[in-house]
Amino acid sequence: MATAQFSTLPRELRDEIWILALLPDPGVYQFDPAWFRRSKERHGFEDERWMIPKRKYPTVMHLCQESRHVSLRIMAQEQRQEQEDGTLPYYCIGSSARPFNPSTDTFWFRVKSHLGHPWVRNLMNVIGGRIHTIKNLALSLECITIDRGSPKPSRWNTFRWTRLSRFVSLRRVDIVFEEAGFDHDSEFGNNGSHSRAKKMANFRCEEWTKGPLSTWTLANVEDMVNKVRASVVVVFQDVVDRIQEDGGADLLRLPAGAPDWHDGSAITFHAARIVKTKA
Repeated sequence: MATAQFSTLPRELRDEIWILALLPDPGVYQFDPAWFRRSKERHGFEDERWMIPKRKYPTVMHLCQESRHVSLRIMAQEQRQEQEDGTLPYYCIGSSARPFNPSTDTFWFRVKSHLGHPWVRNLMNVIGGRIHTIKNLALSLECITIDRGSPKPSRWNTFRWTRLSRFVSLRRVDIVFEEAGFDHDSEFGNNGSHSRAKKMANFRCEEWTKGPLSTWTLANVEDMVNKVRASVVVVFQDVVDRIQEDGGADLLRLPAGAPDWHDGSAITFHAARIVKTKA
């Protein structure tokens, strides 16, 4: 079967291929209050748009004159739209970061104490006001307390019963069993927070596979994933049951445009690892 050369394709089709090549890779945003700084806007903070690090100029921009022309055109269109109507850029060519995209990116809780942070608890604040947009959530094992037998309420239980149900767009949960490419001594403090110098570290969420240094067996991993699934789904089912019983009078309203409450049955759960890569 003959294969057409790229140069023989119609110009419109070549442009579409270049534009597809400009699409940003899925990223991971690690929630860390140490990165936030107040801005001049009300309730405004530096990371309010949940920025994902990226290369300023993608490789495709340097391949040939045609690809560079298409890239510059897309960059000019985004800059003009942002100035005219405040539309957030998607390709972000020329920038070292881009806004969090709920359709493709993962929101990562790495540190247990962050589950109870005011910016998570307060629905009028940075994270709380946008919880309903998150579709992909990653949770490090440190954040999850299951079958510990502790008489005191854990941060995990408080978080899942008071906030997790409000992730009404949630469709995927990754349980992080491993972190690869991290220099923990130099990059993390005692509370697990990144230093500001390391703020633009780039993360990628991958499927967990047993490595030579892993202490987890496949059976133990599957068991833990199932426990997390049960711990999460029961929260969503409880909300639906309460709505059916009393009309949800005791539940706070969801933001305008948010999807309806759901029973959690559509959420998938996966064993994962977070890999640090160069921005």
